[in-house]
Amino acid sequence: MSEDEEGGLGEGAEESFEIITPQDEFVAHSLGRFSTGITVSRVVELARALVPDRGLGAVEERRLLKGDLTAAREGIVFGTILDVLPVMEVNGHRIGDGRPGPWSRCFLELLQGIWSQAVKL
Repeated sequence: MSEDEEGGLGEGAEESFEIITPQDEFVAHSLGRFSTGITVSRVVELARALVPDRGLGAVEERRLLKGDLTAAREGIVFGTILDVLPVMEVNGHRIGDGRPGPWSRCFLELLQGIWSQAVKL
C-alpha cells in the first residue's frame, strides 16, 4: 500500500482500498484526491441508499491512514476486473477478525445485481 507525501494511503493503478469502521461506517478515499474509479464511485452511490435501511451507519469520503486499516472492521478492494475483494490482512496486521465480512459480500451482490440488469436487452 503506497502512501502520499502527507502519510495518506494511495491507490493502485486499477484498484482502490476502502474500509468499514467498527461502527459500520463505509469510508472511501477522498475521491477528489485520486482519479475516481468507476466501481468504487458506483459502490459509494449504492451504499448511500443502505443508510440506515440495511444497517450501514454512514458513508464518508476522507483520507485513509495506515492506522485506519488496523482499526477497521473490514478492508475491501474495489476494481474494474475484480469488482469487490475482501482484505483480511495488511502488512502482517489482521483486519477485523481476519475473515471476509458481510459488507464486502453485500457490495458484491449489489454490483452483480446492477451488472445483470445492464446486460438485459
